[in-house]
Amino acid sequence: MTRSALPDEFAFLAHLGGEPSLEQAKVLTRTSLAVRPLRVWLGEERRRTARALLDGPYDRSDIGTVMGVSKQRVSDIACAQPREATLPEQFADLAHLAGEPTLEQAGALTRTSLAVGLLLAWLRDGRQRTVRALLDGPYDRSDIGTALDVSVQRVSDIAAGHLGPWARGQARKARQQT
Repeated sequence: MTRSALPDEFAFLAHLGGEPSLEQAKVLTRTSLAVRPLRVWLGEERRRTARALLDGPYDRSDIGTVMGVSKQRVSDIACAQPREATLPEQFADLAHLAGEPTLEQAGALTRTSLAVGLLLAWLRDGRQRTVRALLDGPYDRSDIGTALDVSVQRVSDIAAGHLGPWARGQARKARQQT
């Protein structure tokens, strides 16, 4: 089983790749669950930044070049409905992306947004590897299920690498990015 690479944008999470333990499985699970709110936060920051840059000295072409999107996509991003979003604590190291809107920030937000799918694959691989090691060690499915607050069937699914519907879609997106 090859391990997914941790994207550079999330290097601050490298400590999650440590020795298999129940605590590591819990942290990987909590971090995986925080990915959806992270996506919302990144999208809102991207919208806010694009809107501010359009209201400033830049045109859609300048912004699109930095973000790697078309002029129309810049408009779509900037005109999206604002959303209430909070940066999950697991990703506090990304707070700098909410700074003063600049072209560099727009590029960094886009790169980070694109890397989220790869992060999710890395977290999923780490959790699968951890659960497998725990099952091979002193724990059974019910011990792990209780610790992770999931069913014993879900523990088996995690160990086997089975994905839920949302995770399957994210995995597909991540494969398309590589």
